[in-house]
Amino acid sequence: MDRTYDIHPRLRIIGETNGGAGKLGQPHHEVWDIVGLKELLPAWEVYEEEVELHRELGVGMMTFYKEYAAKNDNFVCVAAESTYSIPLGFEAVDNRLDSPNFGKKLEVHARGKRDAILYFPDMDRYGVMDHKTIERLDEDEVDEKLNKDEQTSNYLWAT
Repeated sequence: MDRTYDIHPRLRIIGETNGGAGKLGQPHHEVWDIVGLKELLPAWEVYEEEVELHRELGVGMMTFYKEYAAKNDNFVCVAAESTYSIPLGFEAVDNRLDSPNFGKKLEVHARGKRDAILYFPDMDRYGVMDHKTIERLDEDEVDEKLNKDEQTSNYLWAT
């Protein structure tokens, strides 16, 4: 853990609203500087530009979602990162060489992982949420991607 997680992050403010380093009224962002990637990646210079692009994308996504969620999230998160296992109604011999059940006849299950199970109190209904990351929002492309996504397709089948 000590190689991937900085136990002493440092808060840094980008821009200021009080006329300090930035212009008066300029929005500011609080970010945490951590130690880790530069030490972990063998040739940091090769990755630095790509990491910066991903950092900017991540900060933008989180900033947008924080504002969006405050206005639009009308649900309660019941479970996050949960797994499911649905018996398919038949058995098969486990032929995985590294399995402790190798050679045994077992009930076959469809298994998966959900990002979140949600409860919508105003409708008294439950739903499944899955987070997908894309660089740009093209509705046709999103529909096509989700229609072919194994994880989200499995949700529809499993319910």
